[in-house]
Amino acid sequence: MAVEDFDTPAETVDRLYRRFAEELRVFFKRRARRHSAEEDLVQLVFLHLLNSRGLSQVRDPKLYIYKIAWHVLYTENRRLKYEAPLPVTTEDSEESVTAHSRLWDDEKVDDLVDLERALEAFRSEQQIAFLLHWNEGYTCEEVSAMTQLNLHTVKKYVSQVMLHLRKWYSTNAPCDR
Repeated sequence: MAVEDFDTPAETVDRLYRRFAEELRVFFKRRARRHSAEEDLVQLVFLHLLNSRGLSQVRDPKLYIYKIAWHVLYTENRRLKYEAPLPVTTEDSEESVTAHSRLWDDEKVDDLVDLERALEAFRSEQQIAFLLHWNEGYTCEEVSAMTQLNLHTVKKYVSQVMLHLRKWYSTNAPCDR
């Protein structure tokens, strides 16, 4: 079954979904770190397939789909390995939705010198992106526009510095408080 036999990319993806979706669910069920995510991962595979530019040139759709599936699985498993689970809250207040989460407990942070010492591990653009986001309250999109950095790079810098600071303050906190 060559992909070029169908009229539109959406039609092609629809037919491929009907043919391979169940097989992919089993694939993800056996290999994903987070169980019950199979349907989401299958949807991601077909979303990638739908956005694929060279879909009409694919000669072996099953091979191509599994190549995408392995990439999706790798990305998801890696994300779950390094990303700490976030607590879920049922609060719907405006303040809880817009407020930044706390980086550290106020008792653990003595002064600005501690923060500066912790930030020394990062390059200046990482420090700037982090401080603009957390200290000044700008969104990642605004920081990206201000610094001329890619949005994904800004998000990466902010999360890297955040993770480092959480580790820094958990290991370097004074014990007598």
